[in-house]
Amino acid sequence: MPETTTGITPLEAPRFSNGRQSVQMTQLLRTSSGVKLRLFIECDSVGFQSSGVASAFDPVKLQWNIIASIPYRQLAVVQAGLNPYRPADGLAQVAFQRDAGELFRQLDLLFG
Repeated sequence: MPETTTGITPLEAPRFSNGRQSVQMTQLLRTSSGVKLRLFIECDSVGFQSSGVASAFDPVKLQWNIIASIPYRQLAVVQAGLNPYRPADGLAQVAFQRDAGELFRQLDLLFG
């Protein structure tokens, strides 16, 4: 994802992995003020267990706090009917990127 006017930049390329019954995408970001952010999108074999969240790292408590999310019914990965028992292919990556774009938009509103 490109840098935005608020200065949110990726620290890494999106990473895809498969769980036992899910496929996930994770990406770390940073704001221009140094806040570390994490995007986490998971497409589970059970739709309502899927999630799309953005979290900010709290360096005092050493934990991630959710600051933005997408309801599971609105997740592109759920709407696309992805099969979590298969590795993320090109179509899955497009769906994940649509969801990441929505989370990025929400972060832009928070840090803008």
